[in-house]
Amino acid sequence: MFANRIAPPQVNYLGFAGTSGADFYDCLIADQVVFPPNDRPHYTEFVSYLLNSFFSADTSISIDSLGLFPKREDHGLLVDGLVFAYFNNFYKITPSVFDTRIKLLKSFPHSVLWLSKFSDVATKNLVNEALKRGVDSSRLIFAELVPSRAVYLSRLRLADLFLDAPNYNAHTTAADALWAGLPVLTQIGSTFAGRVAASQLSALGLPELITF
Repeated sequence: MFANRIAPPQVNYLGFAGTSGADFYDCLIADQVVFPPNDRPHYTEFVSYLLNSFFSADTSISIDSLGLFPKREDHGLLVDGLVFAYFNNFYKITPSVFDTRIKLLKSFPHSVLWLSKFSDVATKNLVNEALKRGVDSSRLIFAELVPSRAVYLSRLRLADLFLDAPNYNAHTTAADALWAGLPVLTQIGSTFAGRVAASQLSALGLPELITF
């Protein structure tokens, strides 16, 4: 439809994290972090820069409305100790990414890695890989889906640090974590998709949470 010019003008925004490579989008909405000026030769669209971050966050549920903190023990988490959250999709967990997470668990013996439960097969595979690397499977906690966004945001507050995925960052997931007050640690990448969390952190004035 866009190739047939269904609208004047046609704008690439949020649907695809990077250039379309096509000549029928007139504009790409970005910011200086996700789209450094040096990347201009690699994009077919004209770039319209927004101040701060280009990424829009859902703030319709106020944090004050979430009420009291839930209890860690109700979610199988350590009452005392560090909870590292990794709520990215499982397909972002490469062997090297998982190795880094395991090294972190070994560096902090009284800690757990909290992941979303997307698939029983993937969950089993991650448990097996943790055991191969010498980490007890009880230190991988898998969060079940919850019935509402409010419950999801409230639960995020139980973690101490959100570990972002390199190469293809958390986008909405990072925004949700930050909105809930959970710090996000990201590694800035070389592509648009790998710089979105850094964009959000830069807009919040938290450059110390961006690694290179």
